[in-house]
Amino acid sequence: MAYSSTIPTQIFLPSASNGYNNYQYTPSEPQNRWEATGKVDYAISDNSKLSVSYTRQIETDVHPIGVWWTPPWTLPYPSNVQAPTTSQDFMSNFTHVFSPTTTNEFVFTYARYINPATSPMPPLSVAKR
Repeated sequence: MAYSSTIPTQIFLPSASNGYNNYQYTPSEPQNRWEATGKVDYAISDNSKLSVSYTRQIETDVHPIGVWWTPPWTLPYPSNVQAPTTSQDFMSNFTHVFSPTTTNEFVFTYARYINPATSPMPPLSVAKR
C-alpha cells in the first residue's frame, strides 16, 4: 500500500499508437560533468609513429527512472538514484613501417568506469501479514 501513493494518475488513453500505456514521463536532468582529454602524437622516425591519449571524466549522474535506458512509460523512483561516476581511458598506438608492403601496429587500451548507483532514500519496508 505504501507504493500505491507514488503511482501517478493516467495522462493518456491506452491505444495501439502508444503501446497501450496510460502514462509517460520524460525527464530532463542536468549532468554535473568535468572532463579532460589529452593527446600526444610523436614521430620517432620517418617509419615509426607513436600516439598516446588519456581521458578522465567525473560527473554526478541523476537517474530518476533507471540507471540505464528505460521505456517512457516506466514509473520514476520515489527519489532520484544518484551515481558519482568516474571514468578513465588510456590509449596508445605504435606503428612501424618496415617496407611499402609491411607495416606493424601495436595498440594498447585501458578503460576504467565506476558507476556506483545509490538511492538517497532507504527502501520502503513492507509490513508482514
